[in-house]
Amino acid sequence: MPKGIPKNGVNRGWFKKGYKMPKKIREQISKALIGVKKRPFTFEHRRKLSKIHKGNKYALGYRHTEETKRKLSKIWKGKHLSEEHKRKIKEALKGKKPYEITERTRQKMSGAHKNKRHSEKTKEKMSKTHEGKKPYKMTTKIRKKISEGMKQVMKNPENRKRLRETWKGKKHSEETKEKMSEAHRGEKSYLWQGGKSFEPYGIEFNNQLKGKIRKRDNCTCQECDINQKDLGYKLHVHHVDYNKKNNNPDNLISLCRSCHLQTNFKREDWTNYFSQKLWNKIKIKGS
Repeated sequence: MPKGIPKNGVNRGWFKKGYKMPKKIREQISKALIGVKKRPFTFEHRRKLSKIHKGNKYALGYRHTEETKRKLSKIWKGKHLSEEHKRKIKEALKGKKPYEITERTRQKMSGAHKNKRHSEKTKEKMSKTHEGKKPYKMTTKIRKKISEGMKQVMKNPENRKRLRETWKGKKHSEETKEKMSEAHRGEKSYLWQGGKSFEPYGIEFNNQLKGKIRKRDNCTCQECDINQKDLGYKLHVHHVDYNKKNNNPDNLISLCRSCHLQTNFKREDWTNYFSQKLWNKIKIKGS
């Protein structure tokens, strides 16, 4: 036993039902255990434990009584982890590998929740719980972490296949589509640029200028190299620096509809990319 922990705990009745350990003793034990490494269970020990507990289902089907639920709710109401507590948890988990769920466990979890839906009563309770609360806003750092994590997950072909099978044949209802559209419309969208899309184009940006740019680019999308004839519509003419007033031919490039839509994301990267592409084109013509 680590130095500092009283040895006569059993005599004092520490392990009797309902006994509350004094705060001083708890602090004493906590200090004594700082820096003490927990000895990991050996494979043999784990096998023995597994054998002992096999078939035991102590908590299976157990439910707290309404009185216990009320007491627990009252105890934890308004309580939050302190910053120090959060820091300690963070330090304790530092360097540890995340728990890996086996394929068998995944299947069990999937089967347990399959075709299950929240009841109307549960939905109402959840709605009341979140009423009046400000929606959680993720920081850029957290968004980046989630994005990187998802990229790693989607690199695995099995995960992509599982995702395709999950959504196969499923479609959003018209009501859901409308709600999703409303939730990301205008200023609510993370792509909102302060209403830039409503700004008018310059007078010079007419059909004649667009035709010249398409002709210069051989009526071919400058990103995916698809020809205008194969598309069945005229190529879009994109402003490289996103300034609708800057109609200099060196700032205009021909793109198909699909590639043009992609330029709404990571605008700075696309500006640098197309600027370099046009510059290389001018250099080749000059030589």
